[in-house]
Amino acid sequence: MRITILFILLFIGHKGICQYTRTHNVRIDTFQNGTVFHYNTTKKVKSKEFQLHEFYLKEIVQHTFYYPNGNKSYMSQRITKKGTYGKYCFEIKFEQKEFHENGKLKSKELNLCDCYKVKKYNYNEKGKLISNEYIKNRWLKKKMD
Repeated sequence: MRITILFILLFIGHKGICQYTRTHNVRIDTFQNGTVFHYNTTKKVKSKEFQLHEFYLKEIVQHTFYYPNGNKSYMSQRITKKGTYGKYCFEIKFEQKEFHENGKLKSKELNLCDCYKVKKYNYNEKGKLISNEYIKNRWLKKKMD
């Protein structure tokens, strides 16, 4: 029994358990009448110790803007990362949505992996899809002089 408790304490004290630090920030701006105008959240996950080839930083930023009547007017989410883990992209995902004053979706755009794939959608005031566009960019390898 004592040996298992000793191993548990040693395991908890090992610095490999908590490799990342996480922070979460919220910012709220309001109109003069007290309703919310801008709601911003930022989440960061980064490695505790800086090592040259194993540094990691992931950031998720969300912005939401509101009309004075309380409906959403604009919403965006950006996920970026720096480091050696996962996809080779700085901006993993960027999504933005615009809304009409009645609360229905006006347009939506989704960019994946540094605009490698782009999807755009447009809607009318009733929320019905009018048009969509799908773009897939090809990267060209250029020789350095």
